[in-house]
Amino acid sequence: MPTYNVNIYDVNPATLFGTSSGSTAVYSGAAALGSAVITDNQTGTNGTGLDDDSRGENATATVTMNGTTTTNSVQAERVWTVTDTATGETFQVVQFTVGSGWGARNYTLSEQPLIAGHEYEVVSYSNDPDMGTSNDGFSYADYSDGVVTGSAGNDVIDKNYTGDTQGDQIDSVSESDVMFHWSNANGSNGSYSDDVGGVTVTATVTNDGRMTGNQINTSTAQYVANGETYGTNSSLNVTGNGNGNTATIVIDFETADGSQANSEVENVSFRLNDVDSGSFSDVLSVTAFDAEGNALAVTLTAGGSDTVNGNTVTGNGGLNDPDQLAGSVLVEIDGAVSYIVIDYNNGGSGAQTVYVSDIAFTSIYESFDDVVNAGDGDDFIDPGLGDDIVNAGAGNDTIMGGQGADTMHGGTGQDTIDYSNSASGVNVDLGAGTFSGGDAEGDSGTGIDGLIGSDYDDTLIGFDGESKATDGSGYTNIFYGGAGNDYLDGKGGDDQLYGGDGNDQIYGGTGNDYIEGGAGDDWIMFGEGADVVYGGDGNDTIDDAPGVDTGDYEDFVDAGAGDDVVFTGGGGDTIYGGTGNDQLHGEDGDDLIYGGADDDRIWGDGGNDTIYGDSGNDIIDAGDGDDIVYGGEGDDLIGGGSGNDTIYGGDGNDGMSGGAGYDTLDGGAGDDQMLVGSGDTATGGAGNDIFYIDGDTLDGATINIYGGEEDETSGDVLNFNGTLAGPVTYTSEDTITPGRSGYATLIDGTVVNFSNIESVICFTAGTRIATPFGPRPIEDLVIGDLVLTRDHGPQPLRWIGSRSLTATAALAPIEIAQGTLGNARVLRVSPEHRMLVTGWRAELLFGEPEVFVAAKHLINDANVRPCHGGEVTYLHMMFDQHEVVFAEGAAAESFHPGGMAMDTLDEMERAEFFSIFPELRALPNSHGPLARRCLKRHEAALLA
Repeated sequence: MPTYNVNIYDVNPATLFGTSSGSTAVYSGAAALGSAVITDNQTGTNGTGLDDDSRGENATATVTMNGTTTTNSVQAERVWTVTDTATGETFQVVQFTVGSGWGARNYTLSEQPLIAGHEYEVVSYSNDPDMGTSNDGFSYADYSDGVVTGSAGNDVIDKNYTGDTQGDQIDSVSESDVMFHWSNANGSNGSYSDDVGGVTVTATVTNDGRMTGNQINTSTAQYVANGETYGTNSSLNVTGNGNGNTATIVIDFETADGSQANSEVENVSFRLNDVDSGSFSDVLSVTAFDAEGNALAVTLTAGGSDTVNGNTVTGNGGLNDPDQLAGSVLVEIDGAVSYIVIDYNNGGSGAQTVYVSDIAFTSIYESFDDVVNAGDGDDFIDPGLGDDIVNAGAGNDTIMGGQGADTMHGGTGQDTIDYSNSASGVNVDLGAGTFSGGDAEGDSGTGIDGLIGSDYDDTLIGFDGESKATDGSGYTNIFYGGAGNDYLDGKGGDDQLYGGDGNDQIYGGTGNDYIEGGAGDDWIMFGEGADVVYGGDGNDTIDDAPGVDTGDYEDFVDAGAGDDVVFTGGGGDTIYGGTGNDQLHGEDGDDLIYGGADDDRIWGDGGNDTIYGDSGNDIIDAGDGDDIVYGGEGDDLIGGGSGNDTIYGGDGNDGMSGGAGYDTLDGGAGDDQMLVGSGDTATGGAGNDIFYIDGDTLDGATINIYGGEEDETSGDVLNFNGTLAGPVTYTSEDTITPGRSGYATLIDGTVVNFSNIESVICFTAGTRIATPFGPRPIEDLVIGDLVLTRDHGPQPLRWIGSRSLTATAALAPIEIAQGTLGNARVLRVSPEHRMLVTGWRAELLFGEPEVFVAAKHLINDANVRPCHGGEVTYLHMMFDQHEVVFAEGAAAESFHPGGMAMDTLDEMERAEFFSIFPELRALPNSHGPLARRCLKRHEAALLA
């Protein structure tokens, strides 16, 4: 025996509907809050529905109402056939009678849901329903709860879904064949209308010059063919004189107030009667249009000998009466009709009347306000247009947030609302429960975990919590921003956030988030938790949300293409810069950083970091901690910072400094420069490398330097940078291959061991010269640079040259101890280089407060002494006139060409010098006077 589940209303239908055909009632009650499980014991036709017990109904039902359940006999005591004037649907409503017990009373059972505010017109009524003979009972097959119900599987529920057992569909379309009767129309004087089938039909008659009258006619018989339902005494007649245009009749279709019918109708048909000729000649043209004004096909079929040409009929064959076939023309229009135009002309001279019959058409109803119960499974639900209610049920479901104010309940599982079809941006805050903008306007939702934005500027904000995925592997919030400049905020929990195209702002919040910025210049702040971030294309800024990321979480960041800025905060993070000129900050923690292609700036900051510069000319500051740095390809600049660092320059001409701590430096290929301090081990590798002793990081620990021998032209250079305490001891004097080896002691006691070094610079290179921009090493100055002079302020360099010599005998430089002549550091100059000496003795003895004294004349074997051994590079700089400059703070002369001075230049230097000062080639002493008097040896001795 079959069972049927139905919903019932806690109201007696006899209090809702009258018994007279045509009577109407507006339903204002509640939804069907009760239910009944009917077991029908009848067979045959009577078993297909519920009818009266007098017809043998012996069904029972388990009835539940207001939380109380009873099982009892049931029947359909009375039945109303009604039409919903808003939707055009016609169906049965029965008085559902429960026989005895707690629930013994009359309820309402309807084949279609009753909707509050809709008007229902009674078509027929029976107090003795019988499914067997009149089929006027409650039909189980026709019952619909108005809810589109899914299966237990993974359903796609949209307007094409037909899986509902009761036939309910989304945005369902129904048709109603109706008749516009002129006899029921209201109006006069050429304006008539009536509502039928949810459509307002309006007829307007306009006098084109010869019309004498128009009216609704209910007395003149009309021709109606067999099977047609036009009224035989219902028509519109138009009368006019001959010889001209008579009238234009426009029949317009519009959606009636409160109706869900379309404004366009289909299958339109009517008759033109009494089309004939005599002293007159009827000519009628019929055209039809859709809502966009496009012309539709019109078919005219003449019943007699009238002439039809396209959409025009001309009366022929003599006089006919309105009820005769010979004068009748059938008009048929299939398409979506918005309005019809009938032009009536009289080609003769006599007066004539034509008649328009009742109008038959199909009214199209679209029900957009759907209720969907998707059930279990991972469902895709598109409720379409209207104000829909969606219960997604269990499973990880996706709901299309279309037009209308939708109510969406995700249920269990990880559920997503998709606004990708919205024509403007949406703003959704799941935590606050607010929905606005675009297709989100007026929506509400519960149990929603994911959002898909539009192609415009969206705001998507999540909530704190944990994943509700049915398999336990999901995220708290999953957001897709799509195109547009979106704002995404995952809040707490493990979120998955995709910015998509556009310049997006993305906040991961707390939790272990997965973030993709996508294309565009994105701003990403990922916050506390072990996050994974992909910047994507564009110039992105990726930050760990200062003040939020309070834990040492291990983040993963792939900045992608573009010039990106990345901050990862504490924890052992992994950063990929990707292509572009990136700025990457590892911050605290033991980070792994890859600069990627192009010229990157990388900061390891705190922690024991591993950094790869990769290709490009990178600048790397490893920061605190024992770091490992690989410069990779390109001309890199690498600083180890504090800690015991290991630095590999790789290919290219790199600059490296280990900083504080005992570091290991390997220049690799290329002409590298390394700043080496106490405890460091430096290897030049291939190329012409330069090693500078860093006087600021000396603490007595031994320094080991290996120059290397591959791909050398000029060879490797060791520059003690003014830190030697005494002569250099060479254990190997080979200046070509494998280069010099030896050792030396620095001013703090640090021992430097070196090998494979072709050139050792002990003295004047590295001397700092005062400039308007601060002190600069003399070897860095070039022609045109400004240098501070004592007498004339900043002056441009006109020439600078250098020469390397063996520091022995008369060529050994003179070392002036710190503070002797106001110098801030140890100063080494050539023996002939003149220093400025001031004081009362000079003025008393020589009448000058300031005099020049050659450095060799200041030797006292205490704070001024010669330094022998190794090599020395002397640098000379010259101005437009002889000047007093400041070397390490001590006043000294600039280069002044003369016999002895020119002798210090080699052949190439002389050639360069004379190319700049050609006037001095013939008269080298013509550069002008000395800036100060120069004392001879015996005169200088008086100042001691």
